Amino acid sequence: MSGVSAKNLNNSITGGVLTLRREAQAEEDVEGAQYHIRERRYGSFTRSIGLPTPVVAEKADAQFDSGILTLRLPKVEEVKPMTITVRAR
Repeated sequence: MSGVSAKNLNNSITGGVLTLRREAQAEEDVEGAQYHIRERRYGSFTRSIGLPTPVVAEKADAQFDSGILTLRLPKVEEVKPMTITVRAR
């Protein structure tokens, strides 16, 4: 995500789907600069990814460093089977 700052990123988890959004603003032209080729990477970007297992959204963590977004999504603890003791009367 080169050229994007952390303030332009918006991530959310809804119903087992992780949604990544970014909004990049157009760069200002440099006065007097001459360009042979110039790539313009601005506008909005949205990507939705279905998560394979349930996660604890409240404990999710996102880090953005040098153009790399790292998400940590802790899994929900598996529901453990509970043994019910039957008592005779």
